[in-house]
Amino acid sequence: YWQARLTEEQPNVRAAIEFCLATPGEAEMVFPIVELMPRAYWGSGVVVSEGLSWLDRALAQAPAPTVARARALVLAGALALHRDRETMERRLDEGQRLARLLGDSYALALAGYTRSVAAYVRNDLTGAVEAAEQGLSFLPSEPEEDPSLRLHLLLQLLWAVALAGDHERARRCYQEIQEIAKHRGEIGTRSAALLGMALVAWRAEETEEADRNAREAVRIRQSTGTIDLHVCGQSIEVLAWTAVAQQRYSRAATLLGAADAAMADRGTPISTLKALTADHTVCDRRTRDALDPASFTSAFRHGQTLSIDDAVAYALEQQPEPSPVTDPDTPTPLTRREHEIADLIAQGLSNQDIAGRLVISPRTVEGHVQHILTKLGFTNRAHVAAWITDRHSDDS
Repeated sequence: YWQARLTEEQPNVRAAIEFCLATPGEAEMVFPIVELMPRAYWGSGVVVSEGLSWLDRALAQAPAPTVARARALVLAGALALHRDRETMERRLDEGQRLARLLGDSYALALAGYTRSVAAYVRNDLTGAVEAAEQGLSFLPSEPEEDPSLRLHLLLQLLWAVALAGDHERARRCYQEIQEIAKHRGEIGTRSAALLGMALVAWRAEETEEADRNAREAVRIRQSTGTIDLHVCGQSIEVLAWTAVAQQRYSRAATLLGAADAAMADRGTPISTLKALTADHTVCDRRTRDALDPASFTSAFRHGQTLSIDDAVAYALEQQPEPSPVTDPDTPTPLTRREHEIADLIAQGLSNQDIAGRLVISPRTVEGHVQHILTKLGFTNRAHVAAWITDRHSDDS
């Protein structure tokens, strides 16, 4: 409910924050506004870039060493996680120093969560487990009034131990998450926990169980009416793996395309999640080997063109298999973020300029540009610029 409300109220939130930033002495009010947003609010790459920009501006205007500033620094580090590792480390270090000085255990727990995610992304599963455990150690042992951060730390620990092979511990994390979520009526966390159990089953070579858990993770998110790109994108990726194991290669190719679009739209392409790339590579190779190039391209591109709602429906087999596309050169719409970057390429901006405009790292821009070139079948930026120009001409 609140995710939907916040999405509707986003223009008002933006106006309130911009007012605080433009009014002398009010910048510190940005910290609690941004910090109190639920983590699901930051599910879009576009929203993350805006949130990071707000925090950077507020931090520059409100340097007083307060608990609010410590938490804002750590949150800025979290938002920079998939964009600029140097910024992430700098903000986390600064936030942790201030949090220790002020004795703010919440900011220290949040920093542990962010460091765990960062380690998980680069496939440092030992580091991910240790950071999650450290984060949990800063939280009170008695039930919190708002256990949201504990749930996220437990989720992160679940995913890390699942891929590290400690399946018994993963199941214990899952049970604890379910217990907390049940008392709160928390649906989204249950979905994310089921993704973790899908990973457990997959690594245990229990294909049917992995498929069942991944489907249920997606179905639960669909039932809320607010799709989480991160959880659904990874769940759809797992369903591509199980489709290959079931020798449903056309379905696997479509799911690979759908997962690619969902993850890229969130700002975290599958290539950035090193913990999943080995399984992804095997799935991609086996699918390409089983299909002729035109069939693979057709199915993969179809998956890329699906909206996230349609991708979820397809993953749950609420939509039929796509009809073959006979023309492999059929234009493929890019994700929202890729369209945004393609437009900036057409304006003549460099990767560095685009990174500055969108408040993301040049490395992330490079990844998006490569995705754009691959999807459109182009070899250089000039072709992208010409393609954008042609589309705008057709629209006019």
